[in-house]
Amino acid sequence: MFFCYIPFTIYVKEFRENEAQNNIEQMINLQQLFIENWFNEKATYIQTASQLPAVKEMDKEKMKEAFESFDHNHDEFNGVVFVNKSGISEIDTSGPIGIDLSDRQYFKEAKKGKPYVSDVLIGRQSNQAIIIFSSPVLDNNQQFQGLVFGAVRMDTINEVMKKFRFSETGQTYLVNRDGQLLTDLRFPQSIKQDMESSSIEKIDTDILSLAMQNKKVSQSYQDYSGSTVFGDYRWVNDYKWLIIGEISEDDIFNPFYRLRMLLTVILLIVLMVGLGATFLLSKQIVEPINAVLKGAHRMGKAKYDYRIKPSSYAKYPIELQELGETFNEMAEMIQLQMHSVQKSEKRYRELVESSPNAIIVHQEGKIVYANPASVRLLKFSSPEDLIGHHIIEHIHPDYHEVVKDRIQKLESNEAVNLLEEKYIRSEGSIIDVEVIATPIEYMDKPAFQIIIEDISERKLAEQKLYEANELLRHLSSTDGLTGVKNRRSFDENLEMEWQRAIQNSTSLSLIMLDIDCFKAFNDTYGHQGGDECLKLVAQTIKNVLQRPSDGVYRYGGEEFGIILPETEEEGARKVAENIRIAIENLEIPHSSSKISQWITISLGTTTMMPTKCTPSMNLIASADKALYQAKHDGRNCVRSYPQVNIGNSDFTKNNTY
Repeated sequence: MFFCYIPFTIYVKEFRENEAQNNIEQMINLQQLFIENWFNEKATYIQTASQLPAVKEMDKEKMKEAFESFDHNHDEFNGVVFVNKSGISEIDTSGPIGIDLSDRQYFKEAKKGKPYVSDVLIGRQSNQAIIIFSSPVLDNNQQFQGLVFGAVRMDTINEVMKKFRFSETGQTYLVNRDGQLLTDLRFPQSIKQDMESSSIEKIDTDILSLAMQNKKVSQSYQDYSGSTVFGDYRWVNDYKWLIIGEISEDDIFNPFYRLRMLLTVILLIVLMVGLGATFLLSKQIVEPINAVLKGAHRMGKAKYDYRIKPSSYAKYPIELQELGETFNEMAEMIQLQMHSVQKSEKRYRELVESSPNAIIVHQEGKIVYANPASVRLLKFSSPEDLIGHHIIEHIHPDYHEVVKDRIQKLESNEAVNLLEEKYIRSEGSIIDVEVIATPIEYMDKPAFQIIIEDISERKLAEQKLYEANELLRHLSSTDGLTGVKNRRSFDENLEMEWQRAIQNSTSLSLIMLDIDCFKAFNDTYGHQGGDECLKLVAQTIKNVLQRPSDGVYRYGGEEFGIILPETEEEGARKVAENIRIAIENLEIPHSSSKISQWITISLGTTTMMPTKCTPSMNLIASADKALYQAKHDGRNCVRSYPQVNIGNSDFTKNNTY
């Protein structure tokens, strides 16, 4: 009973403390909820007033009527004021107008388009504690036109705080970050003398310091009156105000102290009676228990055949006889279990020795067992070549950290997935393996078993499959004749660059070009000559492009597309002109051309700033219009579609280079 007394008294004391702490927390949680709702409600009132039609339309007469009605219907507000965008008050339901408020913080926040809630202020007209709620006034174009603010008296919160009280000494009150009291105290007569001399009451207690550091209150402390209390706090008003709830330590523990005294008296009486009975019983109990302890000590030394003789405990009470019999039964079970374990270990070793998979057991990283399959896999002569060495020695350096992490997880009893690693054979060759690791007991000590499977052939097959897929992907996106990317690749890359330009807010340019009079070229030089011409033109375009991000694509027939990411209109025209000159300088004969004795091209460029609202096809349509204009203007020239917002169909022709 004595040993129950101490935990019981500790439990009761902790229960009383926790109960009081819970009461405090519930009370300040309710107050926090009320104050936050109170703030949201007042801010919503002012925001609603700032969005009235009369306010947005700057109708001062209707605005004044609306504000007076608002002030009349909301007693907690001490006036509603409209301040113009210059910071001058023009409407005030509770005071004079024409006051310059441009230096006020709420005016500065309103100019940024933000609502604002002030700390507690002393009103100039009312000389009362108030809070300012303000909201910006924005016109239909979201331009700042001024602000609306209302002053709310603090007595509303003060009245509510008085209602949230608990127990005889419990109280809650509100302070700001400087410790200034914002609401009345329940026991103002207890406040220290040095605080009474101040014009504004302040507190400087441990809970305020803890709150400023956002630390939990874990023990009692002295309140503003010097009394020892338990308390808690909650921040409100964007961490500007602090709700503090406190209850006296005496109020919590006085019932506990009375209960402890009663239990102490009862315990002393019980102890005096119990000592006599204990002395009589101890002699009969100690001897059989010593016999059991002796047996347990022998069992601990692996002497599993030890038994207590039945004659040695026959003279003791039936309960102690059962203790001796139970020990002998337990010893019999342990002996049978150890025999079974020895058979299991033998069977395990036989299975591991004959397993086709490589199996290694290591303790703290050092190999203590290796089966024949692991010796063959790593090309050693015998298990002794592995035993005693660290497992890391046989693993490729790139996987050392992986293995260390695996060992650490296994030691922490965390799950480890199937892993792929590289092992080093005795002659230095490297193989790909798949490893399963599990914690086991080996020779009565914790160890880790790893099962290793050679997957080198599978990895080689996977590499060949990857290379085949890469070749297939290349062939599917490349034009077989010219060697440049095909139409399918053009569509995919244009959409990709379009989305990238949207994300990065950059421009995207496209050049569409066509070989002039190419049908006549084919008719004159044959399709083989036409094919050679297309190859040469495609290669020349690739040579002109200097950036890796720029790409040329065979769009169809004798038409090519060139995608230029992050390129402005002037840059696109310059690239197009360089291509036109390079093709003309090839001097590929074209006797059937109506333009020149050589092969020439016509080019259309366009540059746009992509948006999410429009498709990439608009870029192609604009470049096609520019290409059509180049053909219409006599071919062998560059024409540009102007850089405009997508969807604008106006076309502006540029000069020929």
